[in-house]
Order: sequence, then structure tokens, then C-alpha cells
Amino acid sequence: MKPSSPGADSVPRWFYHYCSYELADIIAHIFTTSFHTGTVPPQWRKAIVTPVPKIPKPTSLGDYRPISVTPLLSRAAERLVVSNWLLPAIPIEDLQDQFGFRPTSSTTSALVSILHHVTEA
Repeated sequence: MKPSSPGADSVPRWFYHYCSYELADIIAHIFTTSFHTGTVPPQWRKAIVTPVPKIPKPTSLGDYRPISVTPLLSRAAERLVVSNWLLPAIPIEDLQDQFGFRPTSSTTSALVSILHHVTEA
């Protein structure tokens, strides 16, 4: 896990890091049970939402964007679902023109791609 903020459960990353051998079987059981039953533990559904201003001097609620921090275990489970089941199920040719939520993509990649297509045209 990358160092990041703990979620609503307040369990820090260092706890999982230093207790990984002791917690591995328990966490694997929780993940396996969650994946097999198709349910998400209620503790993983809670997030700490922080409003971050989009502009220097916000005047309304629309001038903020929410940043949601979920528990570390829910983020790890989400990463497993995406890498093991979601990405392999989507044909790569369907993702050629998509730049969001891809591991090696960025807004720079999107801008270079559109500039290339416009220049070709």
C-alpha cells in the first residue's frame, strides 16, 4: 500500500505494514468472503469527505469538489477487483481512446492524442 490517509476507521497504513504477517490470513478471509458473497462490509462504505475549492475564492457549494477518503482495506479490495476481474474483461481495443482511470494515462496523454489526430486531419 502507498502511504495515504486512513479512512473513517482510522487504521493507519503503518499498522498493516508492520503487522502484515499476523493480519494476512484474516484480511484474505475478509476479502474472499466479500468477493464470494458479493457484499461490501458496511465499514468500507463510510468515507471522510473533504471539500476542496476549485477556484481561489469559492462563493458557492458548486465551487468545491469532494475528496472522499475510504478505509485502506476497501481501497485494496477495489484495486484487486479492478486488476483481476474488471480490466481483463474489457477488450483492449475498447480502451484505446480512453485516458481516465488507466494506470499509465494522464491528461497529457489525452492532449497529445487529440493534437496528433487534429494535425493528421
